[in-house]
Amino acid sequence: RHGARDLVRTELDGALTVLCERYEGKRFNSPNDVAVKSDGTLWFTDPPWGLPRQREGRELDWNGVYRLDPSTGEVVLLSKEHTMPNGIGLSPDGQTLYLADTGGHPSHPDPARHELPAVVTAYPILADGSLGAPRWQTPTRCDGMAIDRQGRIYTTSREGIVVLDPTDGRILTTLPMPESPANCTFGESDGMTLFITARTSLYAIRTAVPGARSR
Repeated sequence: RHGARDLVRTELDGALTVLCERYEGKRFNSPNDVAVKSDGTLWFTDPPWGLPRQREGRELDWNGVYRLDPSTGEVVLLSKEHTMPNGIGLSPDGQTLYLADTGGHPSHPDPARHELPAVVTAYPILADGSLGAPRWQTPTRCDGMAIDRQGRIYTTSREGIVVLDPTDGRILTTLPMPESPANCTFGESDGMTLFITARTSLYAIRTAVPGARSR
């Protein structure tokens, strides 16, 4: 939650359970997006978009990527080297993390990061849960993302839904949208509808392949 600067779970009765709100005693910036692995761990990004002027009230000197183990409450910092980490996703086999960085912004504490390009990066997840060296990186601006069962990455871009190949990150196709999309997820009982939130509307596209569930 941007304004509350935390991660919460909505219970069946509608109550909210706070899962985490700090790293080493300092409040998060404004958690943005989350991917859930089959082992229950939550992988999430923490840019400053929810802070006033993207900087007021900041307690951390970076915009991080984290992993939370809800069973223990442990929060692990995976990376603080990204400029504006945003959308996040996991491959169907749970071995690769996809991360969208929306690029340079004047609110970043490091002036050297003010002009960096927007990219989507694929990281191998190592045996200890840390991230290895990038497998590939694709220059494209992405807000949110979803993964299908064959591993393709559906990213929300100014151009529409840009679909990336999981092996090398090349752009397979772009699905034009009536307005710029913000996030997307697979749903319906068969998992074969891609729901897309945009600036003023909610859209749905039937797909030939269902969405993935990370192992």
